[in-house]
Amino acid sequence: MKSIRQKLTLRNTLNLAVLFSVVFVLLFVVTDRRNRIRLQQTRDRIESGLVEKGRLLVSNSAFLLGVYIEDNSITTVGDMVRNTVNGNQEVLYGGYVRFEDYQPWVWVTPGDPDGVIESELGMRSHTTEWAFSQKRTSHRLTELGGQRVYEFSAPVRLPYSDESDPIAGSIIFGFTSALLDQELAAAEDAYKSESNRLLGAFAMLGALALLLGYLVMRRLAEKITEPIERLTSAANTIAGGEYGTQVKVESEDEIQDLATAFNTMSHDMSITLQDLKTKNTQLQRARNELSDLNRLLEEKVVERTRQLSASENKFRTLFNESADAFVVGDIDRIIDCNPAMLSLVRCPDKNTFMASPVKEYFPKVQADGQKSWVMLQDAYNRAVTEGSQLYEWEMKRHDGTAFMAEAVVTSFPLGDRMVLHGVLRDISERKRTEVALALAQERLIKTAHSSGMAEIATGVLHNIGNIINSVNISVQRLEGTLGGLRFNALIKANELLQSHKDDFASFLTEDEKGRKWPDFMDRLTGFLKEDFIIVREETSDLMAKVDLMRDVIFTQQNYAKSEMYVEITSVRELVDDAIKLQIGALQRQDIEISRMYQAEPRGNAARIKLIHVLTNLIKNALEAMSGNDHLRKPKQLSIGIDRTATGLVEIVVADNGCGIERANIDRIFHHGYTTKPDGHGFGLHTCANFMNEMGGELYVTSDGEGCGATFIMRFPLQDPQEVTSVSRG
Repeated sequence: MKSIRQKLTLRNTLNLAVLFSVVFVLLFVVTDRRNRIRLQQTRDRIESGLVEKGRLLVSNSAFLLGVYIEDNSITTVGDMVRNTVNGNQEVLYGGYVRFEDYQPWVWVTPGDPDGVIESELGMRSHTTEWAFSQKRTSHRLTELGGQRVYEFSAPVRLPYSDESDPIAGSIIFGFTSALLDQELAAAEDAYKSESNRLLGAFAMLGALALLLGYLVMRRLAEKITEPIERLTSAANTIAGGEYGTQVKVESEDEIQDLATAFNTMSHDMSITLQDLKTKNTQLQRARNELSDLNRLLEEKVVERTRQLSASENKFRTLFNESADAFVVGDIDRIIDCNPAMLSLVRCPDKNTFMASPVKEYFPKVQADGQKSWVMLQDAYNRAVTEGSQLYEWEMKRHDGTAFMAEAVVTSFPLGDRMVLHGVLRDISERKRTEVALALAQERLIKTAHSSGMAEIATGVLHNIGNIINSVNISVQRLEGTLGGLRFNALIKANELLQSHKDDFASFLTEDEKGRKWPDFMDRLTGFLKEDFIIVREETSDLMAKVDLMRDVIFTQQNYAKSEMYVEITSVRELVDDAIKLQIGALQRQDIEISRMYQAEPRGNAARIKLIHVLTNLIKNALEAMSGNDHLRKPKQLSIGIDRTATGLVEIVVADNGCGIERANIDRIFHHGYTTKPDGHGFGLHTCANFMNEMGGELYVTSDGEGCGATFIMRFPLQDPQEVTSVSRG
């Protein structure tokens, strides 16, 4: 592993090298551009001189030829053209051509230095046609035999004629560009040599600067990192247990401030260690005193237990021998009963009666239409808040026969909860017919609905079980805290004070125990205050868990009361209820829930089918995210509501769990297909069937394994006025 010094030196040297590289490239680009401009300027200058020379030559020749042609001095014309071609190495050819019949009176080339004079052959060509089309001195650039040629022409007129008179012929000269190209090549070589010398010099200068920069950077890195190395060494010393180690750094920058803070921290740690040792000694002394107080409290508890046992024996005698039916319990279960109660419900033994839930001895609905469960909850709440209550309600015996009972219900605390004490009598003779009818109706509803709620009830019971585990933990902590209360110390201190109530003043000032009594009471008050805070926090937490459990049960009961037919449904409330039914598992796994409600549709739908699909999707998402903890990845669940362009309701359930392989996307809803070790492949298949039955669809998307999955429900909602009758789902 490289040190900070090496990293700093290397990084700064690399930065300097990059800077020189950028400057070198820029210099190369600028030099190349300048050479191109200079080369073009040289080309323009040489080419301009060649054109000027050619135009001057052909113009002068045209003027002289006009005089010779008038005198019919053809030989002189031929000599002039021949001398011009043979005397100038830049001229490739030259000639004079008569305008009327293209007769080459004169045509001279390097291959025919004597030229052709007064030939009878016509000299009509691309060059002569171009020359005759020009009315004044002209030039052009063309190719001849693979090389560039500058052609110059001028019309030949008789002396004293103007431009309106016809021309007699044209004088033509062809100039080679070979000398021009040679001069340009020489200039280009010169420019390149100059550029190479400049770039070479800069490269040498850059290498030297880079070497010097490396040496400077290494020295600077040493100066910067030396104080840091001292701090590191001192930190390692403290880590070895030598607290109070000091380090000396004089850098006049932030590192010196860091060293000062480090020295202060080291000094404080040394002082703190000494304080901890002192407090540990005090804590041990307090533990010894607490042990004595606990022994005293245990003795008091034994005595109090004996007294309670005697009182309980008296109550049990009255309870068991009474002719009235007595029962003790809460809203969920039976805690105790007397023989008269067993006789009333015709139960063969007490264990069988107590093992049965309270609701087993009540029909679902009372004769007046009120649900027994609601009635029992109301009775429980009224007894707790208002005191004793008198009721007449319908009950069932152990053999299933119905009877009307009169009950006096009273509440009293038992441990950490309120329970009911009921005194019951049989008054069934005048109520028998109405009770039988209500019982038959309730059984029919229960049978019809139980199959549709099996999955939801299982999930709710699982969540309630998890919450009850948390409640048990809180109760155990409360029990441990209450068991450790320092009442024995308070009682002992009070007894000591009572024994000296006659000489209280002298006891507090002269007696050794009396002088310690205020300090002891101060410490004891602190201990009791701490225990009170713990009890209050645990009680608050316990109440929150009970409220959560009650909320989940209430939500499940709402759906347990619903039936599998089309009814008015709020989609937002439906989604919130599905989350409530899984709230225990969501909280236990620390799931982050995002609700994105873009719409709040409301209409007629098969609500039980929808809640079944939603709870199944949320449960699958929880299982898919179970491996996120090993990946140190948060668990995120997103549920959204929206409407499509066609008016369908769209519910999206997305997670960031294990995802689905692309090859399994099309198989995920098949009957019997599952990726879970203990799965059966029925859940998603059933959900898809439910959505199809509702005229909707259920599909899934996933970017692959480890990328999460998104399940999308789409279904129609009917307007409430369009539904005139209900149909079983």
